[in-house]
Amino acid sequence: MPVFNVSLAEMVFSISALYPSTKAFFEQYITDESPEFYVILKPKDIEYEREQSVIQNKKEEFPERKFSDNYLETLAVLRKVADIAFNHGVVLFHGSVVAVEGKAYLFAAPSGTGKTTHTKLWLDLIPGSYVLNGDKPFLKINSGHVLACGTPWRGKERYGCNEILPLEAICFLERDSENSITPMVLNQALQVLMSQIYLPNDTSSILKVLSMCKKIGNATRLYRLKCNMDPDAAVVSSSAMLV
Repeated sequence: MPVFNVSLAEMVFSISALYPSTKAFFEQYITDESPEFYVILKPKDIEYEREQSVIQNKKEEFPERKFSDNYLETLAVLRKVADIAFNHGVVLFHGSVVAVEGKAYLFAAPSGTGKTTHTKLWLDLIPGSYVLNGDKPFLKINSGHVLACGTPWRGKERYGCNEILPLEAICFLERDSENSITPMVLNQALQVLMSQIYLPNDTSSILKVLSMCKKIGNATRLYRLKCNMDPDAAVVSSSAMLV
């Protein structure tokens, strides 16, 4: 059973894994620092993730997909860390983060809307841009500011790196035939913001996450982008966001 320490989103924790591949998955994040908390994996955690994958497939009307125990263990780690992270001022977000000149810009949308395509358009359009995380970044509230933190959960394209950068803006994508971007205030964005954040099961924890969500919304610029898949969509969004 591999046991190793990980530094992620300025949290240090110990993982007791079932499979050696899990240690390899966290290779870029392994540290000798002392852990603040412990994540211990058991066979029942693997089975729970398998059950959840079946539920998700049905919900999104995907064909049945079977995942290896090795892969499911990485998801089990993610769930356990996300359940603890909000006590450290950290939340798990579903989105794609692009880095430009030392700052981070986050794109969020339901699966299939086009955030990966839009991310690629930014990479093509903006010299020096790269992906901080392509699927599941952590966001950390730090003295009234928000940090976007790279994680090893990077989506099927595996876009990402182990970096932490200040988050400048969050952009919510909607499919449309024409491209347009408008600023949003928190009360306009709160519902969609919450929909992209991992929520724990107990009510008291959800209320804490809601409070953190409001802090994130107040500390970053928020936008709604109506877009198609043409390069002009990235021109429109970057012209507004890169200020």
